[in-house]
Amino acid sequence: MAANVRRLRVEHGLSLRALSEALERQGRHLGEDALGKIEKGAKGGIEGGARRVDADDLAALAAVFGVAPSDLLLPSEGSRQEAVARGAVGQRG
Repeated sequence: MAANVRRLRVEHGLSLRALSEALERQGRHLGEDALGKIEKGAKGGIEGGARRVDADDLAALAAVFGVAPSDLLLPSEGSRQEAVARGAVGQRG
């Protein structure tokens, strides 16, 4: 999810501040610091400064980006193809 939030934010030409303001207009307060922690995702881990995303955060982010919430949760096509190439996805034992 972290990579999707960052990718969509960049594609929409939004800074962390602009995304925070757009979320505020959706009725969801997430400051720049919180958004930065969301973008750290699993790489940062909760101990490393990452932030968990609840359902309300997910819905507000999806609304701002104009995508379905599932689009934020699923790997992007490029990262899914890379994972398949590495053998990390799509193999059954």
